[in-house]
Amino acid sequence: MQQEENKEGIFEDIDTSVNIFEEYLGLSTKAFFLALVTVILVGIYASILLFGNNSYEVLSRLQIYELSLENRISALKKENAELQHEYFEQKEISAQEEDE
Repeated sequence: MQQEENKEGIFEDIDTSVNIFEEYLGLSTKAFFLALVTVILVGIYASILLFGNNSYEVLSRLQIYELSLENRISALKKENAELQHEYFEQKEISAQEEDE
């Protein structure tokens, strides 16, 4: 009998309560808060990547702007070639008039 009382005395010191995180999530409080902080930090990092100064959105906008500038350069080169052609024709005509 003393042995049974001795065993019960040993088990009285053990905390049998389970906190809410362990009961419902299977995680200790420390692990739960660590996971929560990790999720928050990853979310902040992802939002910075998507919407910040160095984001994908900005990259996409700059690529579109680059394409529009390349198109404008092509149009200006074509216009420049036409104007040079016209200029040299005018120069040739004026040189012929001076010769006569």
